[in-house]
Parts: sequence; structure tokens; C-alpha cells
Amino acid sequence: EKTCLHVHGVFPYLYVPYTAEESEESLAYRLAAALDTAINISLGSAASTNQHVYQIQRVAG
Repeated sequence: EKTCLHVHGVFPYLYVPYTAEESEESLAYRLAAALDTAINISLGSAASTNQHVYQIQRVAG
């Protein structure tokens, strides 16, 4: 079974394929953390802990 995640509020939307190889919660947390880190680095604040990802939500369609 496959799905897509709807990452709301990030430039403005991002869809990521999900293959159920790990829990949705684990993937959502890791994805949000990785996006926040990448955005902080791109803004020149690598040490920042600012959060830019508001919510990650599973969508199907």
C-alpha cells in the first residue's frame, strides 16, 4: 500500500511518497526535522532551532 504525505505550510505544499516501511509518525517527525534543519541552514542559521514545518498530514487520492 502506498500513500502521499501532504506537508502543509512548506513553500506552500510538498507531496512525499510513503511506502509504509516505517510508521507514519516516525517518518513525519524525521521529515519535519530534516526540512527544518535544511531551511535553517539555507537561511544562514545552521545552529538555529526555529521550526518552519507546521504540520505533516497523510493524504490519499
